[in-house]
Amino acid sequence: MGQEEKKYTKDELANMFFEQVTVVIMDGMSKILDDISSVNSKINTLKLFSESEDLDEKLPNIGITLNNKLVEIYQDFKEHGINIFEGYDEERGIRINGLIPAYIIENLINNYVVPQSEKMVEYLTTAKVMEKIKETNEEEMQKRGPIGKGIMLIKAMFNSNNSIYFEDDELEILRKGLKEYKQVNESIYNYNLQDNLVEAILKHFENTGESLEEIEEKVEQSIISILQMLGMEDKIQELKSKIKERFGNRKRSDWKLSKSEKQKLYKNIEKEKSQESIVECEVTER
Repeated sequence: MGQEEKKYTKDELANMFFEQVTVVIMDGMSKILDDISSVNSKINTLKLFSESEDLDEKLPNIGITLNNKLVEIYQDFKEHGINIFEGYDEERGIRINGLIPAYIIENLINNYVVPQSEKMVEYLTTAKVMEKIKETNEEEMQKRGPIGKGIMLIKAMFNSNNSIYFEDDELEILRKGLKEYKQVNESIYNYNLQDNLVEAILKHFENTGESLEEIEEKVEQSIISILQMLGMEDKIQELKSKIKERFGNRKRSDWKLSKSEKQKLYKNIEKEKSQESIVECEVTER
C-alpha cells in the first residue's frame, strides 16, 4: 500500500519552493559575485587613467531579485484565489498548479536568470584572464633592466596585451557585461503580469512543437479562465492574436490528430478517391 502524501499549507509549499529553487540560485550567484568583486577591485587599481570609471565592485544578486519577485507574484495570485503550488512528493518535488504560474516561473528563470548567470561566469573568466595578463606583464617588467622596461613600455603603446595597466577600451569590454547584468536585474525587479504575462506564455510555446490548433486548445481550456480570475480579460484577445501571428504556420502532424479528427480526415480522403473514380469512369465511357 502506497504511502499517503503529506499535506502542506499553501504557504508551506511556497516556502519549500523558494528554499529548493531561489535559495540555490541566490547562493550560487553570491559566490560568483564575490569573485567578481575581488577581481574588479584589483582591476580598478590597474587603470591606465585614474579618472576612468571604476568597474562595479558591488553588484545586486539576481537570485535575491528573482526570489522577491516570485514572492510578490505568489501573493498576487493568492489574493485572486489562485494557488500556484498544489503539492509535494519526494519523486517530483513541488508541483506547480496551472499553466500560467508555470509559464511565469519558467520565463523568469529560463529567459532572465539562467542566461545572465552564464554570462557572469563568462565575465568572471574573462576578467581573471585579463587581470592575470597584466600581473604577468608586471612580474616580467620587474625582471628587466632600465632598457628592457623601456622596450616593454614601447610595446605596450601598440598592444595593450603587453601593458601592465588596463586601458579604456579593455575596461569598456568589461563594463558592457556589468551593464547588461544590471539591466536584466532591473527587468526582473520591474516584471509584472500586465506587461509580461502574454510574452511569457508565447515564450513557452516557442520552445514546444505544438501546432497552432493545439496551442489554441490549451489557451481555451486552461489559460483564459486564469486570465479572467486575474482580472486580465483585456489580455485575452491580445494573446489570441499574437498566437495566430507567431504560430500560424505550425500544422498538427497526422499522428497527433485526435481520433475524431483522423476519422474526418480519412472520410475526406475516401470522398476524394470516390470522386476521382467517378471522373475516371466518365472519361472511359466517352
